[in-house]
Amino acid sequence: MGEKLFAPVMIGIAIFLFILAFATIQYNKLLKRTRYGKEHPEDWLFHDFYLKVYSGFWGAKNPDEVAVKLGIKIDQYYQSCKILRITPNTKKLIVHHIYGLASWFLFGILALLVNIVFIVPGIAVFIYFLIYDQRKLDQKAEEKKMQIENELPRFLDLLKPELEIGMPIETAVYMICEKFDSLLSEELLLSMQEMRLGVSGWNKAIENVAAKYDVETLNDFAMDISTSYRKGIPVVHSVERKTQEIRKTHLLTVKERATKATNTILIPTMLFQFLPMMAFIIFPIFQQTLSVF
Repeated sequence: MGEKLFAPVMIGIAIFLFILAFATIQYNKLLKRTRYGKEHPEDWLFHDFYLKVYSGFWGAKNPDEVAVKLGIKIDQYYQSCKILRITPNTKKLIVHHIYGLASWFLFGILALLVNIVFIVPGIAVFIYFLIYDQRKLDQKAEEKKMQIENELPRFLDLLKPELEIGMPIETAVYMICEKFDSLLSEELLLSMQEMRLGVSGWNKAIENVAAKYDVETLNDFAMDISTSYRKGIPVVHSVERKTQEIRKTHLLTVKERATKATNTILIPTMLFQFLPMMAFIIFPIFQQTLSVF
């Protein structure tokens, strides 16, 4: 009797959790749209529910330690949040992992006991909570890193003539940032404002942006120009040399990306071309083999 009731109970729990999750998402959207919801979000029973779930599992334990134990790449998560200027929420990330694992376990049991079809929503929920959120965040951060890398050669091309006419580098960097509308200029201006300029504020600003984005070409430029400035070597020579090196590196990177994109397009095309041909050849042989047996 117990075994007969187990499957309906599990199905009921799964349906209840699905309806609850759907209602929570819709109600949260409604709260964000209404004035009362914005002013009194705590009136909703499931407001910041992930904090309750986290406290129920780990109490006041450091979320960074919990994330490492769960296999979450916490350093990469923090860097992506920093690049996108998003406030990290490690507890929410951890609870999403718990939701994904719990759904995988629940739908896995339903697939074994009721119908294999239940494995499909289990995989979908698992991918959404454990992979999609983090992958989407990392992808947006990677796009910004690529944008910085693409803008750097143009930025240096504009910077070099200003230095060659004898303009102080801090003034030149500030002027280029004002004239050159780009993400790199925006980041440098923001960093210089945080440094409040000063004698070497431009230098620290470039180092901060390089450390934030961790782009190889920008890191090399920041290190080279800082070394030249500290040693008293004319910065214009360093900028001229690094401009040529970065342009060559950038060209090689673009060619490598183009090759990867071509391969990505060609492989599916080849598969779709050859699979019907192989099926056309193999199917008659398969039919003859079956007729023999």
